[in-house]
Amino acid sequence: MEKKEIFALIVNRCEELLTILKSNEELLCGDSANELAFSACIDHMNSLAGEISQNINGLKGYKYVSFMKKFVSSDLKTPLPDELVENKDNIFYHKKVVLTGNLLHFPSRQVIAEFLHGLGADINSTISSKTQIVVVGTSAGPSKMLKIKELQESGNPIRVIEEPEFIELMKEYGIE
Repeated sequence: MEKKEIFALIVNRCEELLTILKSNEELLCGDSANELAFSACIDHMNSLAGEISQNINGLKGYKYVSFMKKFVSSDLKTPLPDELVENKDNIFYHKKVVLTGNLLHFPSRQVIAEFLHGLGADINSTISSKTQIVVVGTSAGPSKMLKIKELQESGNPIRVIEEPEFIELMKEYGIE
């Protein structure tokens, strides 16, 4: 089933559920004593809600590929031993680095993390007082951006590198 078809089913079932709610307000919220009708109405709404949930999960399948682009394997979250870092003369060496947002020029975060890992960076997924550099793409999470601002205002010198500057740094270090 195509995404648009799934979406149409969700809309249709939501409209049907809303119609049931509106037309049965007295039965569901009033002092009516018709338990059989009440139970039947609740069962029907549960059935619709189940279909809506299944269809939403169907849409999630389309998002899996997008999610995987943001995934960084755990082996990259442990810094390389110093003897394995070829070029220690770079701004990422021994720095705690977080990637956030969508970096449009890269196929996945894994690729960026591998590059930074090779430069001796300590890749993290959350921003903390130990974070030193944040590489920011489009649609960066507002909570992460707020956390950066709060930490900077409290004296933590977090360097924020937007994607265009990151691309220039990559060129500087010979990665194109």
